[in-house]
Amino acid sequence: LADRSADFVTAGQAFHWFDVPKARAEFRRILRPGGYAALVWNARRSSGTPFMDGYQQIIDTYGLDYTEVDHAHVVDEQTLAGFFGAGGYAEHNFVNQQILDVEGVIGRLSSTSYMPAPDHPRYGAMVEAIHALVSATAVRGKVAMFYDTQLFVGRI
Repeated sequence: LADRSADFVTAGQAFHWFDVPKARAEFRRILRPGGYAALVWNARRSSGTPFMDGYQQIIDTYGLDYTEVDHAHVVDEQTLAGFFGAGGYAEHNFVNQQILDVEGVIGRLSSTSYMPAPDHPRYGAMVEAIHALVSATAVRGKVAMFYDTQLFVGRI
């Protein structure tokens, strides 16, 4: 994008992969004066319903490096302060849910970096556990995945 070509720049779930000083510099380069930057992601709830409790148990059982990349480690106040700088930021939180069938749950879980890929020896057992969980907790074949959506917005 050209210099000063955007009024608003957004980064989603991948912010934890960014080199924060370089991302800040790039956002500042493409933002017009007075423009805003927003960081947004979904923090999955780990409990609260039988499905969510069971989903977390599957992650705890089959996750490969979950503790290192757990969503609670995505960002902290120091990182946010470094990204937004002296202008500060506002935080907004929303409840969000995703309605899934068993294939959606398998796809959702398989899309995370800390879970076994299809060629991993534990993948088959993980899929069996998902089928059992959805079978036990679904209403008309669907389950609800709950998230707390976090939005941080400010001028940089």
